[in-house]
Amino acid sequence: MVEKSRVAILGGGPAGLSAAFHLTNDPEWKSKYDVCVYQLGWRLGGKGATGRDPKHGWRIEEHGIHGFCKFYFNTWPMMASVYKELKTTDRAVMPCKDMETAFLPSSISYSVSNVDKTWHSDVGHMPAGDGLPWDSGNIELSWKAIVLGILEQMMGRGRKGNVKRLGHRDLLHPKLKNERRSAHASVMHRLIKSLHKKIDKDWKAGDEKSIEKLLTSVVKDLSEIRKPLGEFIAEVEKVFHVGNSQTLTTLDMFWAVLVGIVKDELWRKDLDVVDHLDYRTWLKTHGAKDHTLTSVLAFAVPNILFAYPDGDSTRPPTLSTAAWLNWTLRSVLGKGDYFYFMASGTGDTVISPLYLTLLRRGVRFEFFHKLTGIETVKDEGDLCVQKLIFEKQAEQSTNKKYDPLVKMPAPKGWKVWPNEPRWASLKDGNKDKNDNINFESWDGPSGCNARVRTLTKGIDGTEGFDYAVWAMPTSLIPLVGDASMKELWKSQVEKLPTTMTQAAQFWMSRSTDEMGWKIPKGDPRTSRYVSASMPNPLNGMADFSDLIQFEHWVQTKPKALIYFCSQLQSIDNSHDEDLARVKANLSSSLRLLGNFLPDGRSAGLERNDSQEIDFSLLSDEDNENKGMKRLSYQYVRANTEPTEAYVQAVPGGASARLMPWASGFKNLVPAGDWIYTGFNLGSFESAVTGGKLAAFALTGKPGYKDIPGFTFLHPDAETAASKALVNGDVPVITPRC
Repeated sequence: MVEKSRVAILGGGPAGLSAAFHLTNDPEWKSKYDVCVYQLGWRLGGKGATGRDPKHGWRIEEHGIHGFCKFYFNTWPMMASVYKELKTTDRAVMPCKDMETAFLPSSISYSVSNVDKTWHSDVGHMPAGDGLPWDSGNIELSWKAIVLGILEQMMGRGRKGNVKRLGHRDLLHPKLKNERRSAHASVMHRLIKSLHKKIDKDWKAGDEKSIEKLLTSVVKDLSEIRKPLGEFIAEVEKVFHVGNSQTLTTLDMFWAVLVGIVKDELWRKDLDVVDHLDYRTWLKTHGAKDHTLTSVLAFAVPNILFAYPDGDSTRPPTLSTAAWLNWTLRSVLGKGDYFYFMASGTGDTVISPLYLTLLRRGVRFEFFHKLTGIETVKDEGDLCVQKLIFEKQAEQSTNKKYDPLVKMPAPKGWKVWPNEPRWASLKDGNKDKNDNINFESWDGPSGCNARVRTLTKGIDGTEGFDYAVWAMPTSLIPLVGDASMKELWKSQVEKLPTTMTQAAQFWMSRSTDEMGWKIPKGDPRTSRYVSASMPNPLNGMADFSDLIQFEHWVQTKPKALIYFCSQLQSIDNSHDEDLARVKANLSSSLRLLGNFLPDGRSAGLERNDSQEIDFSLLSDEDNENKGMKRLSYQYVRANTEPTEAYVQAVPGGASARLMPWASGFKNLVPAGDWIYTGFNLGSFESAVTGGKLAAFALTGKPGYKDIPGFTFLHPDAETAASKALVNGDVPVITPRC
C-alpha cells in the first residue's frame, strides 16, 4: 500500500501559497500528497499581508505599495486560474468577483527631481502592450521581441488609448527653439521607426548567427542615427537636467543596453556573467552618459527593488546588472499596461481568493505556528530534516479550525483579513489582548497558552511530516536552523543581504484634484499611478484614492489616500524607535508634498510656511486632533521583523541563489524570491516563481519549461534543470510504502 507523502509548507506568504497551489494542480494530488501550510500569527500573505481596521472605517492597512507588472509571467496565470475556480459562495464574500474588476491597469509614472534648488515633476508613460496580461497564450520571450520592444520605447515612451502618447516632439528640451527640436525629433523618430519596421518584417527567429547579425545591425544603425544628431544632443545635454527630458534619457539608456548586449555577447551567454557588476558601472562601461546614470529613470528600478546598502539612501544604490537587465528587458515584453494595482488591497484581491481556493482543494492551514527550530540528521549518508519545532502560539477555544477572516458591516458584508486576531475565538484571547500580545512579533512575549509542538519525520498522524518547503526569507536561517543548516546555507545568509522597509498611508479630506495635483488619468476605472522617485527617505509613492470606496467610513469619508513606501535604514534600534523614525519620515514627506499640491497649503493669514501642506486636511474621523496631531490618526509601519525582511539583489548574489532541488537536504526544498528563479530579485513574481519551482522540484510538475522566465536569458538554468531530471534529483518526493 502506498501512503500519501506529507508536505509541510513553512510560511504562508506568496511563495508558500504558490507552492501549495502548484502542488495541488495535479488532479490526482489528494491520492499522493497531504499539504499543510504552517503560518506565524493569524493571517497569510507575508509581506503582502493586509489588515482591516474596524475602528477606523474598516480601512485597508498594508505592508507597503503592492502591484503586479505586465511581465509577471507566472503570477498572472496563477491568479486567472484562482478566480476561475472560485465558487459562487466565495465570490459573494469578496469585493472583486473577477480578474477585470480585481486588477486596475495603469501605465502612468510620476517622477520628481530637484534641479537648481527647484522641484520639478513629470508625468511619464511606461511600456505597455496590447491585450491583457492574464489572457491565455504564451508570451514571446525572444531577442527579436526584446529588440522590437526597446525600439518602441526609443520611439517614444507611452501607450495607446486614453492617455496621450508622448513622443520626442513633446519631451525634448523646452528651452531650445521648438522648430529645431521638432525637426531633430522627427528625424530620430522616423529613422528608429524605419529600423523597427525592417526588423519586424524581415527578421525571423533563428540560430545564434541570425541573432548576432540582428543585434550587431541594430547597434550599428542606431549609432549611425546618433552621429548627425551629435551636435544637437550635446547642446541639449548642457541644460539636460533643467528640462528633465525623459526622451534623451530613454534613448541613451536603451542604446547603452543594446551596445552592452552585443559587446558582452549576452545574446548567447547566461545573463549571470554580468551579475557581479553594479548596473550603473555596466551602463557607463557601454557608453551611457552621466546625466542618464543620475536621472530619475536610472534610479526608478533600484528604488522599487530596495537597492540601497543597509537601507542608507544617502549612499548610491547597489544593484546587480543581471537583476537590473532582467527587469528592464522584461518590461518591454508582455501584454497590457505596465502596472496593475489590486482594486481592494492585496489581502482582498490576491490572498483571500488564493486562501479560499486552496481551502476548497483540501489544503490544510495551521495558524499561530511560529517555527523556532529545525533539527537535521544524517540519513543513509544524506542530510535530512528530522524535526520541525514550532511554538504553537495560541489555542482555539473550540474544536473548530481557526477562521482567519471577519465579516464587514452591511451593506458590503465582505469577509476580510482583520488587523488583529479574532480574540474571542482563542482560549483566553481577551487576556492575551489585554497583555498586548503580538503574534507577528518574533521576539515579543508568548501568549498565555503557548506550547511547543514538534513534527517528526516519518511518524504517523498529525505530528509527522515527510517533506518540508522553506518558504521564508534567509533572515530566519540563523534564528531557527541547527548547526548543519547554518553551515550549509551560510552563503545564502552572507551573500543575499536583507533590508528593512517602511510604509505609510494617509487619508485626506480633499481630493488630489482639489488640492491642485493635476495628473492625467490613464484608465477610466482608476486614478492610480506610481512614483518610484520621490525624495528619500520615502521615495515610493502611489495615489490610492479610489481604494476608499472599498472601505467603510460611517462619518466623514476621506477623499484622497496616498501611500508611501521605501527602505528603512538599518540601525540597532527597538521596534518602537524604528516606528518613531517612520513617523518622522512621513511628517517630512508630507511637508514636501506642499510643493506639488499648491491648493493643499494654508492660505492668507493661516499660512505659516509657503511650501508646507495644511495638516488640518489630514483626515481624522473623530475630528479630535489638530495640525500635526492628525498624523497619529494615519497608518505607519516599520517592517523590522525577520519574517518581513526583503532580500536584495546585490552584485554577485546570483551564485548564492539555490536551485530548489539543491538544498543539501534530502527532504527540504526552498522556495521564495531568494532562490534561483531566473528573475532573481525581490518581487511577488519571484516569490510565486519560487513556489512553482518548489512544486517542480518535489514532483516534477509543472515542467521547468512551463515556468516562463526561469530559463529566459539563463541557458545555464535550463542545463541545470535538465541535468537534475536526468540524475534523479527531481522529483524529490519518493512514494511512502
